[in-house]
Amino acid sequence: MENISDNHSFEKKWEYEKRRAQQFLDVAPVLFVGVDLDEKVTLINRMGAFLLGFQERTLIGENWFDRFVADASREPAREAFRNLLTAQKQPSEYSEFMVRNKGGQERLIAGRYALLRDEEGRVSGVLICGEDITEFRLARSLKASHEAQKLEAVGRLAAGVAQDFNNLITGIRGTAEGLKETLRAEDPRQRDLIAILDATDKAFAITRKLRTFGKEQAARPTVLDLNDPVREVSKILHRLIGDEVRVELSLGKPRPIMADPAFVEQVVVNLALNGRDAMPKGGRLTLRTFDDEITREDVKKGHFDLEAGHYAVLEVSDAGQGIDEAALSHLFEPYFSTKGKDRGSGLGLATVYGIMKQAGGEIVVESKAGMGTTFRAFFPVFSQDTASESNPTLPNVSLQGHETVLVIEDEAIVRRVVVNKLRQSGYNVVEAANGREALAEVSKMKEMDLIISDVIMPQMNGPEIVRQIRSTHPHVLVLYMSGYPEEIISSQGVLHAGIHFIEKPYLSSELTRRVRELLDSAKGAGPNN
Repeated sequence: MENISDNHSFEKKWEYEKRRAQQFLDVAPVLFVGVDLDEKVTLINRMGAFLLGFQERTLIGENWFDRFVADASREPAREAFRNLLTAQKQPSEYSEFMVRNKGGQERLIAGRYALLRDEEGRVSGVLICGEDITEFRLARSLKASHEAQKLEAVGRLAAGVAQDFNNLITGIRGTAEGLKETLRAEDPRQRDLIAILDATDKAFAITRKLRTFGKEQAARPTVLDLNDPVREVSKILHRLIGDEVRVELSLGKPRPIMADPAFVEQVVVNLALNGRDAMPKGGRLTLRTFDDEITREDVKKGHFDLEAGHYAVLEVSDAGQGIDEAALSHLFEPYFSTKGKDRGSGLGLATVYGIMKQAGGEIVVESKAGMGTTFRAFFPVFSQDTASESNPTLPNVSLQGHETVLVIEDEAIVRRVVVNKLRQSGYNVVEAANGREALAEVSKMKEMDLIISDVIMPQMNGPEIVRQIRSTHPHVLVLYMSGYPEEIISSQGVLHAGIHFIEKPYLSSELTRRVRELLDSAKGAGPNN
């Protein structure tokens, strides 16, 4: 016969434990919500009710997802709930979702789901535990925005320095080339001039890095050995990451790739800095390159978001603290950072991700807490089909001429180099340092075949000067030049598509070739853009 006294005692104890559990939940500064298998609220703590703007008792029995989860988060949150019930994994992954309170305001909640079981051990629902991070995320977004503004300002400064530097390089290179042509091949001074020209090439590479940092550098892919930019960066890494971190190179023989070397160097630097920050007490950072093949089977299994084929791989491994599983899925998001407060902008890995996507590759990461982190950047190998398109054979044209050319350039050293080279090539050259001088010279000229003008100049820029000149010389041809890449100045509306353009610094022979080709191709045609 059933013992009524024992049952009564059990029920009293059960009610006591429930009230005690509720008291624990009510003093917690986070949201707790119990949801049964039908998605209905079975319990909620005081903080949860406060966040939603309701009394606790009015929430019981309501559908959690339909009534309280914001529209944008509803289906992902419901899917996480159902996945947990199906997999019965304890607890769920970290997740974020929006709730909507009584006043219609949305709050961002960060938390986890855990299974609820009845007294017989059967799954009876899910317990949602979450923290309101709305203000925290807003503050972080504002800080990130401030950091982005500072980076943008520094980037503009870097791009401006690169522009001025390119003008100087153009003048130095042009002057050295002019002197080199006047000396006999056996003259010992030839070696000095060759050294100067080599230095200008290296200086140009530096300006490209400055423009890359300032996001003023469009990608200029070229065929290269992945090892070359890795070696180049390794020479300066110790200055960037400090003596506590030991850099080890293990360079294989990867196949050639088509990529911008400045962008590849940026990938190496960002990954190396990330590795340094993971090892605050120092350690070993390994840079490795090798060939790899992604098979169709790899693609089918979803291991890579790439096409099957051969790839040159850059691997950067650190012996640091590793990255927990919750952070891995957010790693390449802009402004997301695993670093401490006030350390890093959260843009380094997002930049790496963007560069790799632009190159047609992919960046993947493997990490476990306490076990270090390995990043692998997959670059598509160079195809010979691309080679014929990227390196067309230049026609053999004479670089001499007799036409009249107006050169407009505010930098005296660049103007002198251009004018001297064109005069040596037989052209009749008129020079001007600005728009006012150019218009004054034009008023005295009976004929003019070509204008060579800098784009960005004080008071009046190149296109504005050209528009005024064409009011009296409508058919004159124009070749623009600038220390900024064509893509950048076109995107800013200074130039439009289809113009003839040469980027500083350039070889003197490249300038005279472009001038000759432009004049020859335009014979019998109307004005160019």
